[in-house]
Amino acid sequence: FESSQFPEEQDTAHHIGPSRGFGPMQQPPPGPRGAAGGAPQLAQTRLAESDGAEPTSDRDASGLHRVSSNEEPTDVAPRNAPASVPAPRPEWVTMRVRHLTAYSYEEPVELSSHVLRLSPVQDAEQRLIEHRLVVEPTTPGSDFEDVFGNRSRRMRLEKPYTKLSVLSESIIQVKQPPVLHSPQRRMTIPLVWMPWQRQMMLPYLLPMELPETQLRELSEFAMSFAERQDFDLVETLVDMNQTIYRDFAYVPGSTNIETTPFDVYTKRRGVCQDFANLFICLARLLNIAARYRVGYIYTGADYANQVQSEASHAWVELYLPWTGWRGFDPTNGILAGTDHIRVACGRNYRDATPTSGTLYKGGGGERLKVSVRVEPIDLPE
Repeated sequence: FESSQFPEEQDTAHHIGPSRGFGPMQQPPPGPRGAAGGAPQLAQTRLAESDGAEPTSDRDASGLHRVSSNEEPTDVAPRNAPASVPAPRPEWVTMRVRHLTAYSYEEPVELSSHVLRLSPVQDAEQRLIEHRLVVEPTTPGSDFEDVFGNRSRRMRLEKPYTKLSVLSESIIQVKQPPVLHSPQRRMTIPLVWMPWQRQMMLPYLLPMELPETQLRELSEFAMSFAERQDFDLVETLVDMNQTIYRDFAYVPGSTNIETTPFDVYTKRRGVCQDFANLFICLARLLNIAARYRVGYIYTGADYANQVQSEASHAWVELYLPWTGWRGFDPTNGILAGTDHIRVACGRNYRDATPTSGTLYKGGGGERLKVSVRVEPIDLPE
């Protein structure tokens, strides 16, 4: 791929929904200052309600949420160097994740099949130390890698049940990503892809299936970011990321699985998967490859006593030339870092949902409860 200023180098079935249980850089706007009496400033967490009741929409089930932080992200190059340099973060951060998904039914389910995407990514920037998956009732399953590279498990339950629980426990190490900055030669919009590159990236470049009038309006919105950033690629993406964080309200229950990026754009509200979908749509309209990422986010020890202080989360990954896939979190106006644990990805949330399945016979009166816990740990020497 090339930049305009870059050298070539380069029947009765019932479907179960997902359990949702830079040159100089702009900084994310500071979060609300919640401390009193001279206490240190604390991050302000916006939480989805989770009291065990049946969720009002599929999106509320996993507590997908938004958190803003007063800390300056270490993976964005600051515009001006601070007077005092804080202690550097460790290169690797170790996290433990416990994710429990529990279904219950008023009528027994006699036959069903399920696909689980709950195994965290293992690559150069994330190590999977341990992973355990427990399903009740116990049933055999087959592990496979789907077309997006997600480690998945397929199961078929042929004995009646009224309760189904899926417990995923993991220990993961996440590496501090490098500072995101423009390469020696400035990348500009529009990006020009070599034919073979475009063919490989096509699933992440195709715009959302929306009416032409809506795509035109969204395209103008996307281009407005490029114009005010003098068509600088990285500055445009950072601006877009922070604008969604700043100008769009996080309102749990305000959307559903049929909500489109245009709906989010016009109503200016949603939850993390809505903001991710909008960002993906805008990026693709600028000819930037974008994919949907599902995982977990650690929100800090200050909220250890809150039920949803950590939760399943969704953000965006964009393919940047000479850099690769980099995570942008428009829900929080930051870049993905050591607080973000990657699990599954795809073109959209349907490709990456943690659990999905089909009830072929029986069921009815489904209730869903999701519990997620993320905490940092120290591994023994």
